[in-house]
Amino acid sequence: MKKYLLIIIIILLALSGYYILTKNINKNTSDEITKTSVQAESVDGQLIDVREPDEYTANHADGAINIPLGDILNGDFSKIDQNKPIYVYCRTGNRAGQAKVALEKAGYKNVTNVGGLSDWIAKDGLTCSSIKPNC
Repeated sequence: MKKYLLIIIIILLALSGYYILTKNINKNTSDEITKTSVQAESVDGQLIDVREPDEYTANHADGAINIPLGDILNGDFSKIDQNKPIYVYCRTGNRAGQAKVALEKAGYKNVTNVGGLSDWIAKDGLTCSSIKPNC
């Protein structure tokens, strides 16, 4: 009987430790992808759309350049000026958060996750699309 009780206690301790560990990992991950509210007219640096090219072509923020997240994660920073503030966005803010972390690890200092394209539009940001390409 004491053996079973000891096994149950060990299992409960292991599960508790696992729960605490995963809760801290999820907390740290969500902190990394936190969106920052930015007024569209206040963007005075580089606006980067980290979505895929077909998403960018369909609709994107006016003045944004397209550098897919995969390119950034692979270390392609050739289109990014390190001396200007950088504003990244995607569809929901998740990929932009990953891009922000990657850019900061590469030494970029002034990187802001704008969130998703809908966040940009909500802040009165203008958009361009395949229907309205003259932006």
